[in-house]
This record gives sequence, C-alpha cells and structure tokens, in this order.
Amino acid sequence: MKHDIALSMIYYICGCFYMFFGFYIFARNPKSHINRLFLLITLSMAAWSFAYSFSTSEPTAEARAFWLSFSVFGWGAFYSFFLHFVLILTNSRLQLNTPSKTIIFYLPSIISIILFAPHGLFADVQYELIPSDTGWKDFFSQNIGSIWIILYYIIYSIPAFILLVRWWKKIEPHTPLKRSVTHFLISIIGPFLAGSVTDVFSDVLGLNQIPRLAIVFLIFPVIFMFITLKKFGLILERRKAKFIPNDVENILENRLRLFQTAAAMFTIGAAGSFFVEYYIGGKNFSDEFMLAVVVWTLGIFLLIIPYVAKKANYSEYSFPDNKHSGYEFFHYSRDGYRSNNCMGSVYSISSVFYCA
Repeated sequence: MKHDIALSMIYYICGCFYMFFGFYIFARNPKSHINRLFLLITLSMAAWSFAYSFSTSEPTAEARAFWLSFSVFGWGAFYSFFLHFVLILTNSRLQLNTPSKTIIFYLPSIISIILFAPHGLFADVQYELIPSDTGWKDFFSQNIGSIWIILYYIIYSIPAFILLVRWWKKIEPHTPLKRSVTHFLISIIGPFLAGSVTDVFSDVLGLNQIPRLAIVFLIFPVIFMFITLKKFGLILERRKAKFIPNDVENILENRLRLFQTAAAMFTIGAAGSFFVEYYIGGKNFSDEFMLAVVVWTLGIFLLIIPYVAKKANYSEYSFPDNKHSGYEFFHYSRDGYRSNNCMGSVYSISSVFYCA
C-alpha cells in the first residue's frame, strides 16, 4: 500500500502540473487558438493523471475500476488533441476548417469515451483488477476493446510523429530553431515509446505488473515543447495592439491580474488542501474531493469573470483590492464548506459581483 500511495502522489503532482501549466498558457492570451488547444491538451493530461492517482489510492476494487474508466476523459481525448495541435504547428495541408472535418476527426475520441467511460459499453468488462503484494493491479481485458485502444493510439500517434519529423527536416540546418526542435523530438519520442510499453502494450507483452507511467513520462516533452514554442514565438502570441488611453489600459490590466491572482490562489489552495488532507492526513476521500472541486470551481469562476464582464468601472469595486484577498476568500470557502455552511462560498460570489 505504501508503494501505491507513493505512486498515487506522483500521478497527482503531475496532474496539478498539467492543470496549472495549461491555465498559465491560456491566461497569457485567451484569444489565441493555439493557446486554447494547448490548454485542452494539458487538461486532458490532468484528467488522465488525476484518474490514475485516485484509482491507485482507492482501497476497493470497485472504486479503482471507476477511476480507471474515468481516465478515458484524459487519454481518450489527448491523442486527438495532440494530432490537432501538430497539424496547426506544422502548417499541414490538412486543417480542421469545417465542422464536418472536425466531427470526423474527433469521432474516435468520442467513441472511446462512449465505450470506456464510467457506465460505458465496455467499462464493466474492460478493466479487470487482480490482487498483488503491493495492492490491486489493473489490466485490460483481451477483447475487442483492447484492440480499439491500440488502433486508436497507433492511428493518431504515428501521423503526428511523421508530421513532426517532416517539419523538422524542412527547418534550415545549424539554426537555433533546428536544435530546439531536435531536442523536442528526442524528448517526445522516448516518453511515447516508454509509455507504449507501460500503458498500451503492457498486457500484450505480459508486463501488466508495471505501473502505467505514460502520463508521467509526458511531462518532459510538454516542458520542452513549451520552451521551444515560446522561444521562437510559436505560442503565447501577443495581443493585437489597440489604441486605449493609458489610464483605462492600466485599469483593465490591473483588474485582469487581480482576478488571475485570486483564481490562482483558489486553484492552488484546492490542490494543496486535497493533497495535505487526503494523502498526508488520511482523511475521507469523498469529503476532501468535494471540497477541492468546490474551491477549484470558484477559482475557474473568478478566472473567466474579466472576459465576461465588460464594464470599465468594474475593476475598482468588484473585488477587494489588497494582496490578501484571495487568501481570505479561500479560507471563507474552505471553512464554510467544512462546517456544512455555504455562507463562505456565497460571500465569495456576492463580493465578486458587488457593484458589477
């Protein structure tokens, strides 16, 4: 069980990293299409990591099977998002510029979710658990469902690598971009091959005792991809310049930073509270999970407010203007939830909309 808890913590930390990283990219320029797609990739990876974390730490076979099936919202969407991202990055001739193309492209992902999600068609028969010295070990049943997973992985992964290699060959040699993309390709090929052995083909190769570590290995290419794309201006595009008086521009920028800071405090507080109380404190999973979801939802709510509310005079009055605001709001929500009293959350929301 100690082995399972340690592995569960690793999954959880990876999930937090992907989630925070994705929202950081998105917050830099929410209007950028490639930034939004990068966010979808990291959110799918976060869902994948969290599902593995919870399935590894749960004591019962039923709970573990549920969270294993929930992981399809991660890996089931990740490979489609990744190939879509590569199509845009490499400026491929195949672009999802029509609704019909988009539907066809994401149809396998949707089918995977229908098949393997909780209460899905294959959910009850696809994930099987066997007892071992270190706890429960999961493996895929050898049926048509496992064949679908392997085909989905191959069909969406191999074209992505081919496009990346072709893009790499077209880059002028002996340039900083060539070196950076080379490092990125090396960082992504290794984790994908290792992840294929531990996740996709582990049961076929008889290695079902090995932990599923693909989502852990992928943390390295994500970092290298971000560094490369940011360094050469392929991501985090700057907003188009607009003629706005300096005082109005400063007010809007300060409002945006204020809400982003508060949202970050809520999100970090939710993740940290769950980690400390559940993994270290050993408290009830359901209670801590619901608390984290409520506080995290409030954080996301605060993040999107500046993009929904367009009032120019909104920034000065809608949120308390001091550096302790997010910290105090988090504790209002946290303590209110723990005491079965919603006043803390209500206070947070009503304060945000005050004078809106």
